[in-house]
Amino acid sequence: MPIGRSFTLDLMVTPEQRQRMYEHEQYLIRERKIFMADFWNSCPVSNGCIAGGRPGGYFYIDWNGNISPCVFYPYAVDNIIKIYKEGGHINTVLTSPYFEAIRKWQQEYSYNKPADQVGNQIVPCPIRDHHLTAYEIITKHQAQPIDSEAAAALKDKGYHQGLAAYGNKAAELTEDIWEKEYIGPEKKQAAEEMTKDRLKQATQAELR
Repeated sequence: MPIGRSFTLDLMVTPEQRQRMYEHEQYLIRERKIFMADFWNSCPVSNGCIAGGRPGGYFYIDWNGNISPCVFYPYAVDNIIKIYKEGGHINTVLTSPYFEAIRKWQQEYSYNKPADQVGNQIVPCPIRDHHLTAYEIITKHQAQPIDSEAAAALKDKGYHQGLAAYGNKAAELTEDIWEKEYIGPEKKQAAEEMTKDRLKQATQAELR
C-alpha cells in the first residue's frame, strides 16, 4: 500500500500484476486445494472492506490514541484518550459521522446487499481502489492525518490522481472476472427464482 514512510505509487503491485496474482491464487485454491488469502484479491472472503468498525471488521488506534478507519486509511477525527476523558467510549467512535459515512459507502457498494447486486469485491478498498470516494469522505468530515507522511499524501495531487487511475484500471481488469465467477451465477439464480414466483402467482390467479 502506498502510505507511510517514503510513500510512492511506483512500488505498488500494478493492476496487471494484481490480475495475474488473482488468477494464480485461484489456481492454488481450486486446483491444488491450498487454502490461502491475501490483502490484494481475497476480499470476497471477508464480504468486502472491513474498515470503519463494520460488523465483523475493525478500526485502528495508533500509539497516540488517534482512531482511523484502517491502518491503511491514516486519517482520524477522534482520539480515544480524549474521548474517555470526556466520558465517551468505543460507541462514540463507531457512531461518529466519519465512520458512519464509510460504512454507508460499504453498504451501498457491496456489504450486505442482495447476492445478485454486490459490487466488485475484488476491488473493495476505498483508499486504494476507490480513492476519490475516500478523499471526499476525509475532506467532508475534516479528518486529520495521523502522521507527517499521511499529511504529505493528502496534499499531493499526483498521489490522488495516480490512485484514482489505479483503481479504475484494476476495476476494468477484474470486472469480467467478477461478473463471470461471482455475480453472474447469482443474477442467473435470482432471475430463475423471479420467473418461478411469477409462474406461481399466475397459476394461483387462474385458480381463483
